[in-house]
Amino acid sequence: MQIFRSLVCLVLMVLPLAIRAQTTGTEVPAELVAERLLVHTDRQLYISGEVIWFRLLAFAADTDQLSDFSQVAYVELISPDRIPVSRVKIDLNAGQGNGSIELPQALNSGSYVLRAYTQAMRNGAETDFARSKLIILNPGQAVVRADAARAGDYAGFVPEHPTLTVDPARSLNIQIETVQATVGQRSEAVLEITTTDAAGRPVSADLSLAVALQATENTGTVPLFQEGSRPAGRPAVAPGSIRYAPEDRGMNLSGKVIDEVTQSGAADADIFLAFPGDVARVYMARTDEAGNFSFLLPELYGLRQVVLQTHPEETRNLRMELTDEFHPIAAKDQTTFILPPDWVPVANAALVNAQVRQSYQSFELPPVYEVGNHFDSIPFFGQPEALYRLDDYNRFPLPEFFFEIVLEVAVKGKYGSERVEVINEWESPFEDPKPLLLVDGVPVFDQRTFLKINNKLIETAEIVTEPFWLNPLFYNGVIQLISFEKDGRCFRLPENALQRSFLTLLPERQFSVPDYAAQPDSRLPDFRNTLYWDPSVHTDEQGKATVRFFTGDAVGNFEIRLEGVSPEGHLGSSAGSLEVVKEVR
Repeated sequence: MQIFRSLVCLVLMVLPLAIRAQTTGTEVPAELVAERLLVHTDRQLYISGEVIWFRLLAFAADTDQLSDFSQVAYVELISPDRIPVSRVKIDLNAGQGNGSIELPQALNSGSYVLRAYTQAMRNGAETDFARSKLIILNPGQAVVRADAARAGDYAGFVPEHPTLTVDPARSLNIQIETVQATVGQRSEAVLEITTTDAAGRPVSADLSLAVALQATENTGTVPLFQEGSRPAGRPAVAPGSIRYAPEDRGMNLSGKVIDEVTQSGAADADIFLAFPGDVARVYMARTDEAGNFSFLLPELYGLRQVVLQTHPEETRNLRMELTDEFHPIAAKDQTTFILPPDWVPVANAALVNAQVRQSYQSFELPPVYEVGNHFDSIPFFGQPEALYRLDDYNRFPLPEFFFEIVLEVAVKGKYGSERVEVINEWESPFEDPKPLLLVDGVPVFDQRTFLKINNKLIETAEIVTEPFWLNPLFYNGVIQLISFEKDGRCFRLPENALQRSFLTLLPERQFSVPDYAAQPDSRLPDFRNTLYWDPSVHTDEQGKATVRFFTGDAVGNFEIRLEGVSPEGHLGSSAGSLEVVKEVR
């Protein structure tokens, strides 16, 4: 007991610091790093239903080095009508991130923009965001060709390749050598890659490689990435003028609490955040003077449901709002999309290939995704000390279930006003300590609501008997019910609770390439418009790397494109070609 009292005293001494760490209205670092993003896509022309593959590089604008400041990048595909078709969040690791966007089948033909930025960049000009203009064609829609348009009507697609100014002494030279410049269908292609510095010395480098249907007959000079970025050396935004808190420690969920009486921000309001599911994740923050709050989130992936609640003892009438984490899209005059004549051959070939492949897509293996969070299956309170499956017992109403079956829980109070307590040997320093009650990871602060839940909807009950701190609150243990649906919908939330969908990180999707050495007799048509995509090609200390992949059934000229950076921040790009010819069997 004496040890526990000492621990409680220690916790109480550091509690103000812990609370302050969670009181994040608009916390900013001492200096905001000015950044720029570079984006590399696998190609510039897509057919609706295909996948856009891309790689991001984040640089510190004043040093031209890879930036480890922002941990999350925001990528949007914007339609000609200035509507976001897709929005994703990309995990940045040491200034690098990879992602993909699957295009809806119903997209209209037109010129689209892929826009990328960080929260820190939102404090600058929107023109500094990275952007890449892409053509997307719908097979069921007619497209006006430039040579058929009237004079003065031309508003066609002009490839945007802004060239980044690079000091020749800091350039990365990339050489591509194809072992065979002409390869047959379903045959192995081998690429030998060499990277050197400006003086010709071998250097290691991280590269992204795309082998895709060649866009035009003459690709011209290879531009260095596709980007829109702030100039190097531009001063950082002053901390006093920051509107958007940078995500320099990870992904944030931010918002504001408003007092309905005064219609102003509510200071010092305790907010609970929960992610409904079978793995409990509950966090707590306190608003700042303006009513702002921010939660630093772990590595979560996909579209999640979030539930926000105020402290149960809060007497003010409060309303919660989430901050829009994506930047507004400016309006733009509408023009008719016109396809330039030199893009017609590749557009026709891409349309045929895509339609054939999509016809057999149901026979392909489902996409494979990689996630970096290996603690996704552990609840925030750790592993429960006891677990009860209700199907193993006769089902009673929850008060009777806890009274008759659960040894770690005591039921007190009269019928209709029961309450549950965790049984343990800890001597609490607080009066009448209550357990933390959870349903599918969502806190339930009213015991009557908790015990009136229909027991037929509950699959398991989990019990933690040890005391638990959820700063700044102390709970005498944890009792969690997991429903069969695991979505937190088996009880009614308080009226002022906020339940919303929240987009977390995009899991990295693997680019799938058939291995025809292992399955030479595969009868599934293979008409990839992008033969190969690898955003993580690494050359060794000798500047060497070898890449192998199999071609498909599509024939024609394919452009090989490499873009990358050395550990010193030197940028480079290179292009080559590979011809796939029809084999006579």
